[in-house]
Amino acid sequence: MRTTAVVLLCTLVVGLDSQNIGECPLGWFFHGQSCYEFIKDPLALYEEADKICKGKGAALVSVNSYDEHIFIIQQLKAIDIAKRYTWWTSGSEIDDRVKWEGDGQFADPNIEYWLNPAETDNPSIHVVYKYSYLQAGYGWQKQARNVKSSYICEIPRAEVHRLVQDERDFTFGTNIVDPNKVQTGPSFIIQPTDVVITERTTTASLECVARGNPQPDYRWYKGSNQTDEVVATKTITVTNGKLTFDNVSETTTAGAYQCVASNKFGSSLSDIVYVTYGYLREYSNVPPGAVNASQYQGTYINCNPPSHKPGATFQWMRDGKKGLEFLMPQLNNYYFVSQGGNLYFSEVQAVDTGYYYCSVTLSAGQTGTLTTDQPTSSLSLGIKLSVGSQSAAEYPPEIHDGFPIVYPTNPVRGMTIYIECLAYGRLPLYYSWTRKNKPMPSRARATDLNRVLVIENVQLEDEGTYECLVKSSRATSSVKEYTLSIGAKPYYVSPLKNIHADINSELTWRCEAVAIPRATFTWYKNTKPLLPVPGQIDITSNVLKITSLDPARDSGMYQCSAENSHGITLSGAQLRVLSVKPSFFRNPLPMTMYGAMNGNITIPCRPEAAPTPEISWLRDGVPIGARTGLHVMYNGDLRMTRMQLSDEGLYTCEATNVNGKAQSHCKLTVINQMSFIQTPVTTDVDYNNTAFLQCEVSYDTRYDLIYRWTHNGRVINITQNAHYRIGERINIRGLYIMYADFHHTGYYECQALTTRSMIKSGATLTVKGPPGEPAGIYADLYSRTPHSLRLKWTPPPDHGSPILYYIIESKTQYNPEWKVQVANISEQDALLSDPGSGMDKRTFMVTGLKPFNDYFFRVRAKNSYPTLGPISIPSDSYHLDGAAPVVAPRKVTGGGGTVGVLTITWSPLPLEDRGGNSIGYIIYWRLQGDTTAYKQVMKTGDVSQHVEDVGLNNYYLQYEVIIGAFNEFGYGPNSTIAIVYSAEGMPTFVPKNIRGDGVNSTSIYLTWDPVPNTRQAMKGVIQGFELNVEDFNDPNRKSGTTYLYGVHTTGTIIGVEPNSDYWVTVQVFNTAGESNPSERYRISTYLNAPFLYPEYVTISSHGSESVAVKWRGISTGLLEESIKGYKLEYWPRGENFRAAKTVITNKVTNAVIYGIQKDVIYSLRVLGYSNGGDGKKSPTQYFTLGGHVPVDPTISFMIQVGGGTQITQSLVIVLIISTLATYIPIL
Repeated sequence: MRTTAVVLLCTLVVGLDSQNIGECPLGWFFHGQSCYEFIKDPLALYEEADKICKGKGAALVSVNSYDEHIFIIQQLKAIDIAKRYTWWTSGSEIDDRVKWEGDGQFADPNIEYWLNPAETDNPSIHVVYKYSYLQAGYGWQKQARNVKSSYICEIPRAEVHRLVQDERDFTFGTNIVDPNKVQTGPSFIIQPTDVVITERTTTASLECVARGNPQPDYRWYKGSNQTDEVVATKTITVTNGKLTFDNVSETTTAGAYQCVASNKFGSSLSDIVYVTYGYLREYSNVPPGAVNASQYQGTYINCNPPSHKPGATFQWMRDGKKGLEFLMPQLNNYYFVSQGGNLYFSEVQAVDTGYYYCSVTLSAGQTGTLTTDQPTSSLSLGIKLSVGSQSAAEYPPEIHDGFPIVYPTNPVRGMTIYIECLAYGRLPLYYSWTRKNKPMPSRARATDLNRVLVIENVQLEDEGTYECLVKSSRATSSVKEYTLSIGAKPYYVSPLKNIHADINSELTWRCEAVAIPRATFTWYKNTKPLLPVPGQIDITSNVLKITSLDPARDSGMYQCSAENSHGITLSGAQLRVLSVKPSFFRNPLPMTMYGAMNGNITIPCRPEAAPTPEISWLRDGVPIGARTGLHVMYNGDLRMTRMQLSDEGLYTCEATNVNGKAQSHCKLTVINQMSFIQTPVTTDVDYNNTAFLQCEVSYDTRYDLIYRWTHNGRVINITQNAHYRIGERINIRGLYIMYADFHHTGYYECQALTTRSMIKSGATLTVKGPPGEPAGIYADLYSRTPHSLRLKWTPPPDHGSPILYYIIESKTQYNPEWKVQVANISEQDALLSDPGSGMDKRTFMVTGLKPFNDYFFRVRAKNSYPTLGPISIPSDSYHLDGAAPVVAPRKVTGGGGTVGVLTITWSPLPLEDRGGNSIGYIIYWRLQGDTTAYKQVMKTGDVSQHVEDVGLNNYYLQYEVIIGAFNEFGYGPNSTIAIVYSAEGMPTFVPKNIRGDGVNSTSIYLTWDPVPNTRQAMKGVIQGFELNVEDFNDPNRKSGTTYLYGVHTTGTIIGVEPNSDYWVTVQVFNTAGESNPSERYRISTYLNAPFLYPEYVTISSHGSESVAVKWRGISTGLLEESIKGYKLEYWPRGENFRAAKTVITNKVTNAVIYGIQKDVIYSLRVLGYSNGGDGKKSPTQYFTLGGHVPVDPTISFMIQVGGGTQITQSLVIVLIISTLATYIPIL
């Protein structure tokens, strides 16, 4: 059963004694006794939304009243102006009732708000809010859990202390104003990645980069338990966070590695990465079996690749007019090469007869990087395809049994997956894909004549049932389904956040992960596993709770590890436990405030302190006394209503905690005009979060007042823009900017207007997040070489966080896929002041380019936010001058051909790799072990094969082969040495001592002495044996050949006639041909198997797990062998006959079958056997442990329940009726 997904969100709850009960935090809206958060974007699966809300201490919304329903739809109308979102609730339908999982209550059936009454028949169970244009409003609809939607979180106002609302940062409790001077613990910004080394790898490296102040130090460990530190040696270099290996090997280099970054605040772990030793074994020298196919029908050839790790890619070759030729499925629509390696033919033709070769090349798969440009490859021995003649017929398309199939076979979120579909049938065939009940994913595309559906960066919401439809031009079709399930390595919806908590307070951190299968969790402090401590630290799976926080004991770097079968993911943050004397350094009281006569005013008091201070107020140095309209708010603010001249004075807020006290003063003047109490202040907000700009005036309440806001000089239409809302926060009026986007950055002005006057004040809002899009990508042509180019670009807006590094991607006119050309270019390395342009520019010399190509480039940036910034618009194309090729030819292999030749093949260089207009190849070869110079020959043009005459005596010898490429500019690098065999000669050895006998009436068994599989005897290696048969009495009457592939000393010929005599001979063959036939040997076959089948089969109960079977025996005639006994074949009804078990008796006509299971219906057939073979089988009988079950198929039927075959009460009734109908006359 598939494991339910769990969502990964790391968050916290910090308990503060003075937290207000009931005040909804920023971004939440209150109604009744609850606070609500409407999260429009990013969209989430049901499990993600559920766990995100729970991670905040809340839950998905439960709708328990009509008023609450009206409140929700009013909010949705204001937020979702386009009316295109659906919104998750906690509702699920159970037994025709809606249950709210948020509070465990069932909805009142009288207040259900379905958009369509028929919605209750929808098989989905989860309730969402959705807008209906037909109903002209919002209502309920059911939706599947794997659809991404917006969602609504709800929490009782009495429990808002559980919400995450700590707005402290690393400057809290300090006098630091420059963020670059803030000291922090280490956190990783660049994680190391897996690499695959091979026998051809000389150097490999791992790199991690962390930020922190002071600058972190780095250590590397081998293994995952931090016990085996990697130290610098002659072959290992450790430079900051980069670990470099020289002279790599499987025994010393391969393994798991982890980077640790440390400074005075603590230590953090990087992701665990693996250095894997990749290998590709050689194919076996045992020749593979042949494949026989009929003309115009489909077939396939199995690659059977040798053992390899971690992955492989496949190509196929065949014998052609000029030797081995690569197959091109994109040019021949009846070929199909599966990701699994097999070669398929939709239909075969006579011209397809020949030998086929599977070429396997080592790859790193989708999880790592291969550290060599010339991966190992191996070529199979020839696999013979024999096509038998057959008259043409209109075969309709039939999707092969193994399709559709997905690769990788265990797809994981983030991979690129390939769903393949292949049908047999007469061409042309037309393929198409659909997804049942859902649209196709936006990242899906069909390739390879639509036979492959590719989904890049596959996500959990891409799960579903995909249908492959294959049509022919003759209006026939075939369709099959594939249900796609996606696994998920644990991933974080939101990473852990840095916490700045009060001393002696309580901390609860939650670590929730999207993980399929379910994740297990481990907590770390400063890289060491964190263990429970009674009374101090409690760890329950993904929840960490620390009571009575202590700075010396608890401050440090914390990480949560989520692990499942797909890997481990870490999220980390710093915990600062603070004990700080109260300070008004950042938030002093206003020096002067003006209040209007008969107006209201709030004097804010927001000191920084830890633990939370006690607040007291004084006026003119004397504690304030009680009067009507004077209130000290829960958060320490002083609120006055209907002010009079007697309220003027010097007001002092005094904050006191265990570390001391601090004061701040404000002079209040009461005037007879409107004045600001709170003005907008410069504010920063993270992308997609909510900001609040305060603005409140004191005015004579006898006059009407309105507030008007402008953004960059333009009046904001609050009612038409879902991003803006006027409201209150902590008793102060202001403007909410919700789901803040970067275009909301700018100057906001608050205007307060009455019928008598207007005053205004403004401030700047900055939306922070990932950097923007780099602009103006162009190349410095004066720096251009055939292999490099200096790029320049205008840096993007950093959106409030300095840019850390850039990534440059490239593509050429020959290869349309973008690839990372240079990764992790630091801002310092790219910094350039360009006096010529008068603008700040960034620049980098891009190397490793391929000559004679037209290159396009694009750039993206990264700052401290988790996601990368958007990709720039591609540059213009830049042509590089030609130069010698920079890539060596690949897939060097060969073999085969006529005796006395050495056939060498390779993959021609793609146009992108040629470096010029012309191309040629230098072929080097020599006998393995020969120390003389290589022989060589040069070939020009787009060639991929060379055949060299090496002499008849040099059959089947190993040659060292090297291929190099050249063009009009020079010579490129050579390939690594490949071992290629010269062609085989005709076998000279003849099989000896042929013996045999008849097996039954239609088959013959042969034996012969072992054939020496040596170069001298075989002039190669044994490919197989030919077993030839001809009629003893008439050589022209009938003859045939049976092929056995591989090394054998026995064989069976089937399809001969009963009671006949035959001459048989044996030949051995290799790829060059067959040996001479062996001496002839005479063999006779038996008479026929029994023609009749046993009758009157009855079954009766015999024991607790057995039945007794009786039947009437059979007799044999003159053309049949004498009966030897009987066989009883039985199997559970509904299962394949191949699952049948057999009971064998002698000539008796009864038997007992043991091991019969209760409540299972069995099928039974009885047959006689002799030396001539098995006879005909009796008609199928049915029985259970209770005995015979008579069934008349014209009036009765059977029912299969679930996955097993059981007899049910309804079935028993049917069978009884059937039995009665058999034995009682119809009245």
